[in-house]
Amino acid sequence: MVKISVIVPVYNVEQYLRTCFDSLVVQTFRDFEVIVVNDGTKDQSQIIIDDYVAKDSRFKSYIKENGGLSDARNYGIAKASGEYFFFLDSDDSLVEHALEFLYQKAIISESDLVICGYHELKATGIYDVIYPHELTAVSLKSHPEILNVLPHCAWNKLYHKELFETIRFPKGLYFEDSGTSPLIYLKAKRISYLPLPLVNYLVDRPGNITTTVSPKILDVIDNLEIVNQFYIQEHVFKEYYKALRLFNIRLIYDNLWKLKYTKEKAFIKKMFDRCFAHLDVYFKDWRKDSYFKSHSLKEFIRNVICRNKYLYALRLKKGE
Repeated sequence: MVKISVIVPVYNVEQYLRTCFDSLVVQTFRDFEVIVVNDGTKDQSQIIIDDYVAKDSRFKSYIKENGGLSDARNYGIAKASGEYFFFLDSDDSLVEHALEFLYQKAIISESDLVICGYHELKATGIYDVIYPHELTAVSLKSHPEILNVLPHCAWNKLYHKELFETIRFPKGLYFEDSGTSPLIYLKAKRISYLPLPLVNYLVDRPGNITTTVSPKILDVIDNLEIVNQFYIQEHVFKEYYKALRLFNIRLIYDNLWKLKYTKEKAFIKKMFDRCFAHLDVYFKDWRKDSYFKSHSLKEFIRNVICRNKYLYALRLKKGE
């Protein structure tokens, strides 16, 4: 058994793939395998994959029909033999010491989840995204704020394999990390955070769902449903009620903000309706949350889509 399985889903990323793979080849930590999952790519990515498989025995290639990022990650989990898992998106890369630092932190702190910072690669420059405090062997129970202060992306975390015994990424949904990380946080016995940027995250790639307005942003509600239902089934929804309420409101706000880039009134109405209906079901007092009541959020919802305020002004008054 290797120490770490790095799972890399691949779909139409030939332009970035060598940079991704090269960052793995030069890792100072050596005891790992690379599970490359070709998710039905239509470009020349498999040629590049075959090249690395031939040169480095740690690279293992698997080809499947296209099922999306979540499906490819889940497929990789089934093939992985490592004690720990790391999910690396194929248009991203790692700094040279990433796996070494993450693994050392996991072993020394006896953590089953280690999270790190990252470099955001944008057209305007490179920006470090780091939570300023180092956390060592804490839990969600002792630090419920973790749910709202640490990033939910899957690609900046080292997971002990046992965390995925019953948890999988939601197939067919975008923003799948938001429907998975809160489940992992609850299951993890010890969570540690390294305030070091160890991942190079490419933001401005054409077609990146995080930088475009798409009907798929409605998937945020489906992911929140998964999270809320999981906490209910685990009988801890009341215990984490305030943290979950804030998590739901913040994630919805982050996606509502994207609506300023579209003029599709029917879609805007549908998005607002689903978001408000979701919050009304799980958090009847959500309008009293301090984050929602903050001027910036409330005024945004009132005014940013001003052409639709005839609908939403009334909705916002309810419960105030």
